[in-house]
Amino acid sequence: MIATQQRIESFAPAHAESVCRWVSSDHELFLLAPLTHPPLTAHKVSTWSHNADESLVLVSRANELLAYGELNQMPLSERQRWIGHLVVAPACRGRGLGRRFVLTLLERAFAIGDVDSVSLVVFPLNEPAVRCYRQLGFVQTGIQKRRFRESPIRHDLLEMKLTRRRFRALSKRRTAAPAHRDGQAA
Repeated sequence: MIATQQRIESFAPAHAESVCRWVSSDHELFLLAPLTHPPLTAHKVSTWSHNADESLVLVSRANELLAYGELNQMPLSERQRWIGHLVVAPACRGRGLGRRFVLTLLERAFAIGDVDSVSLVVFPLNEPAVRCYRQLGFVQTGIQKRRFRESPIRHDLLEMKLTRRRFRALSKRRTAAPAHRDGQAA
């Protein structure tokens, strides 16, 4: 769960300009949203998800926007969700905030009684994202080979999935405080 210094809110159009400024290059935009034609605009960010309950932001106690992501229902499967367009403010990257935000999205998804799994796709060269998802328990389930209008070559995307059962098992491990460390009392 997100620490008390931060809170999750539904995305609002007023957040779009901040999210837009976090993407510093066409390459970064391609990794985040390969179907979004550059340049990124606030309007384009606002159209990424059509359901405000699924587009979420992480906000600091001082009302600073820290991260954006979507938790969407998988088309044709009410029992699956997928994470999309996950981005963390540049000043907050590398501090575990993205990992905590994804964990909160997963907690929300699995709090819905009928959700069996959460999936996502990610470019393999986006190593920080891949590492984050693996640390949270996602496993690779396949590779999508895709062509995008913005790129003349075919790209591989990792398909990753986390099941409810695996999430619960890993959550129990995360919350179990070790009594001893290296034979010493904690």
